[in-house]
Amino acid sequence: MNPMLIIVPILTYGAEVWRTDINEEIEAVQNDFCKWILGISKKATNIMARGECGRLPLYVIYMIKPVKYWLKIQKMETSRYPRQCFEMLYNFDMCSNRPTPNWVSKLKSVLNHYGFGDVWLSGGPGDPKVFMSELNQRVRD
Repeated sequence: MNPMLIIVPILTYGAEVWRTDINEEIEAVQNDFCKWILGISKKATNIMARGECGRLPLYVIYMIKPVKYWLKIQKMETSRYPRQCFEMLYNFDMCSNRPTPNWVSKLKSVLNHYGFGDVWLSGGPGDPKVFMSELNQRVRD
């Protein structure tokens, strides 16, 4: 059994709603785990350890998960609670005097950062599979 199949789901659990930026602590756990699996010094470079384990930084996963969840929410009936929560957060985000960023504003930032502001403005992609493939590639690059 691949040990990475155990650690990655634990480190990215719930990332659909809590993670839209790079978290050094989570990345450090994966880096330390890779070094431990390989039996190398903790002072070895993180990129080398992840490369030897065939792993990308975890932010690739937890940047993608909220976007996938957003696409799922867009397909939900308006009576569903996740859809209602999204609509409330969206309306809150549209207020010019919002005190703190929320999940919707962070999601919008992720899409804008990777060049998909137009997808946000249009309310979703034309072809979700093509969109997710392009987003995945941009996050990895």
